[in-house]
Amino acid sequence: MMLWLRKPHILIVDDIPANVEMLGEALQEHYEIQFAPSGAKALRLAAEEPPDLILLDIMMPEMDGYEVYRRLRAIPKLAETPVIFVTAMDEAEAETRGLAMGAVDYITKPIHVEIARLRIHNLLERERLRTDLALALSGSGHGLWECDPHRQVLAFDPDWCAPLGYAPGEMDPCVHPWTRIVHPDHLQSFQAACAANPVNTDRVNIEVPLRNRAGSWTWVSLHGARIQHPDAGLAPQIKGVFADISTRKAMESELVRLATTDPLTNVANRRYFLERLEDELARVRRYEENATLLMLDLDHFKQVNDRFGHASGDEVLRHFTKLARDTLRRLDLLGRIGGEEFAILLPDTDIVGARSSAERLRQCIASTPAITSRGLKITFTVSIGLTALAVTDDHAEHTLARADSALYQAKTSGRNRVAVVSAVPMP
Repeated sequence: MMLWLRKPHILIVDDIPANVEMLGEALQEHYEIQFAPSGAKALRLAAEEPPDLILLDIMMPEMDGYEVYRRLRAIPKLAETPVIFVTAMDEAEAETRGLAMGAVDYITKPIHVEIARLRIHNLLERERLRTDLALALSGSGHGLWECDPHRQVLAFDPDWCAPLGYAPGEMDPCVHPWTRIVHPDHLQSFQAACAANPVNTDRVNIEVPLRNRAGSWTWVSLHGARIQHPDAGLAPQIKGVFADISTRKAMESELVRLATTDPLTNVANRRYFLERLEDELARVRRYEENATLLMLDLDHFKQVNDRFGHASGDEVLRHFTKLARDTLRRLDLLGRIGGEEFAILLPDTDIVGARSSAERLRQCIASTPAITSRGLKITFTVSIGLTALAVTDDHAEHTLARADSALYQAKTSGRNRVAVVSAVPMP
């Protein structure tokens, strides 16, 4: 069924009036017909009002159909207008030449009206679907992709790769091995989603970072359907559309950051730190591996706020967290528990190693004063209590309480020092 909002516009180019009249009568009920008796007039009419289809006679005086076709393609807005050649030549050579130039079909004379009408209908329907798809993809920013799980390759339609930063026709149309275009951290999950097994449905929905035109990574959502592989017995292929979801992913990451990060110091907030501590405690209980917890308190911090103001106090807190981060390993976690109190989780670290790290941090803090935006030089120290995560700890709060007890010892014994409380079973 044709779903045009207007009658499709057909330009008939033929120098013989009888041919024009016959085609016009056969097509005028369903199409808007325009006639051109010569190639020159056809070029002018088509340029003024681009048609949806051109029926172009090959044998015409002054300018034959091949030359008209060549000139049509040189006009940008007519470069993709479908053309059907009409010819009295019942020769394979004429058909081959026209199709090689880019014509979509050809009709021979004498014209069989019903066959011509069906060919025109089918061609315009295909063109409408192609145009609608192009508009939908262009308007939504989607692209086209397909996947062969057996060969572990991806292919993209070079005309529809905007989500990866490519202009139409710019991307190499060849297939791409998964390992070259899928982010390494997501390759295993991507392979599992593409694999044909009883768990996976016929529909495929995958979110994964793909390598883009700039060589970096773009988060995309891949939607598709499994179709039978041309080689019987092999895993089904997948074809579908994909879209850039980088903005959504960035928003999700920002929401996670806001939910897990202390807004002043940009380190883990109390809730997130305790979640991670709980996870690490579960790992210690399961594998009986080492991990330690440090509790830290900036000494006499109230005096800093009272003397220099809360704005300067905030700068001291940020200075402290920067020094701590520079001292810690990437796998260590620094969190703000409240006010001037912080905690550090040291995975795969025993008491000896943790004490060494704590002393190094304590000395760094004592010897590196904060310089505020007003040029104030503020020297401060930190007291640190540490303990090991124990398999006997039922909850993270138990470990935290023991580290807090160690911190209390460090503060009551003179501050600016490290104290240790051994792990013991909680009553």
